Amino acid sequence: MKLNGCVTDFNGTLFFDTPLHVQVWNQMALELTGHGITAEEMQTKYCGMNNLDTLKILRPGMSDDWYTAQSEEKERRYREAALQMPGGPHLTPGSEQLFDWLKEHQIPIAMATASIRANVDFYVSTFHLDRWIKEEDIVYDDGRFNEKEAMYREASRRIGCGTSVLILEDSLSGIKGASGLEDAKLLIIDSPLLRPYYPQYPKILKVMPDFTEALPVVEPLF
Repeated sequence: MKLNGCVTDFNGTLFFDTPLHVQVWNQMALELTGHGITAEEMQTKYCGMNNLDTLKILRPGMSDDWYTAQSEEKERRYREAALQMPGGPHLTPGSEQLFDWLKEHQIPIAMATASIRANVDFYVSTFHLDRWIKEEDIVYDDGRFNEKEAMYREASRRIGCGTSVLILEDSLSGIKGASGLEDAKLLIIDSPLLRPYYPQYPKILKVMPDFTEALPVVEPLF
């Protein structure tokens, strides 16, 4: 069965920023609760979850305004840390070549990310994502989605490919959500912490360290 489009996650997939999120969430959690967040907890529990739900787990019972303010502060710290990365922030190796091939073959691309709008604007301007992805085809955390499957279904709908879609992911919650799309196939950025989980998801075609070897896998799918 041929696929009709591609939907990509962003954080940890197109941008290796998981250590930044661990760093900032750990700092925030220490300030808010006195207890930090480990890299394993981030990968298996929180990655792919929107900020408000994460904050509600860390500090239940607060007001909506408090959660919104803390979310904005977390992302401000994250963007600041991203700009300070050695050599500056850059896309995952091989991703530009992959997207260039998809665009050349007129295969629509969308993005589904648990990031808030301020981060999406940062990503588009920093990485020039509009080379491949239309602004209206970016699904982000605007308060309407509480899990990743719904985001992937909406992104696939926007580019008109139903569930026959290639999904690029890295997190466990994202893999679970993407696997809910009936005809989807998954390419996964490897995480040693998640290797015990991969065999549970038969829609995973390949797990790879980056996208430099993705094209031989992708070309036969379209």
